[in-house]
Amino acid sequence: MRHELAKKNSNHFRIESGQKSAVLTVDAARLDVVSDGCVNVCMKYFQRQFECLSHWQKAELQALSAWVEKMSKRTPTQVKSTTKTCHRHEGGRKRPLPLGLSPDNDVYGLDVGTKQRVHGVFSGDNFFLVWLDREHRFHK
Repeated sequence: MRHELAKKNSNHFRIESGQKSAVLTVDAARLDVVSDGCVNVCMKYFQRQFECLSHWQKAELQALSAWVEKMSKRTPTQVKSTTKTCHRHEGGRKRPLPLGLSPDNDVYGLDVGTKQRVHGVFSGDNFFLVWLDREHRFHK
């Protein structure tokens, strides 16, 4: 059964299942976040001053999209336990965390591609992506 999401107006969405009798209207203002235990990649604290998405090439952006999709199928514990792709930053921090993120949070670097990394913090099921690192130069 194929589902399509069509915006009806600014606060309501209509979901069609492909069968004319099966239509559901959802009030977007009343939606709650439902946790499935897997990682949500959030960019609420993203710092584009270090590096912006516009610096990434098409293939790198495709790898980033695939990475986000992969993260959404793993729990934070699964991601953190994969030491080949997830590295907790050790020692002193060269860059302060943005306001709103506790300095007590551990910062992690996650591999996106051969050189590309993202850096941020885990909080519950969320990975707050703070810095992009296309050239793996974050620690320099």
